[in-house]
Amino acid sequence: MENVIGKLESYKGKYKVRGLGLQIDVVMWIIVVLIIVAIVLGVGYHLRESARIASTKVEMDQIRNAILEYEGLRIDGALPENLQDLMEDDCILAADAIDGIQHGNFLPNNSSRWKSGEVLKDLWNNEYKYDPEDADTRTGKITSSGGHGDNYDTEDAIVLTF
Repeated sequence: MENVIGKLESYKGKYKVRGLGLQIDVVMWIIVVLIIVAIVLGVGYHLRESARIASTKVEMDQIRNAILEYEGLRIDGALPENLQDLMEDDCILAADAIDGIQHGNFLPNNSSRWKSGEVLKDLWNNEYKYDPEDADTRTGKITSSGGHGDNYDTEDAIVLTF
């Protein structure tokens, strides 16, 4: 009987050691998986930000092209007072146009991003800042805060000069 009890106790001891080893293995695998997930999420965040920056630059190019087209069609060569003017149906009246025809809708207002009468916003849902013209240099500027709310003076701000 003692022999059987001794075998059972040694048998129990083996399982306790193996069970502890298995628990350590599982914890190590969980740690490895969490590290991989953290790396993937970090890379994913940077990829999303890079995509937002690239898309914002494309939108700003579209806005600049619309502004330059507006300027080219005006008799006086004036720039629009604000970006919303570029989406109006009658932003250049025939009397003010170089070709005598009324012009409007310089930006596609049928897209889900830009709707007529609304403020133009970047992909971080912040308004584009528009400075029509610097009197000294005769250049205009469009600025996106780059995800920093109303702070357009950060190093992450995206600036397009025309």
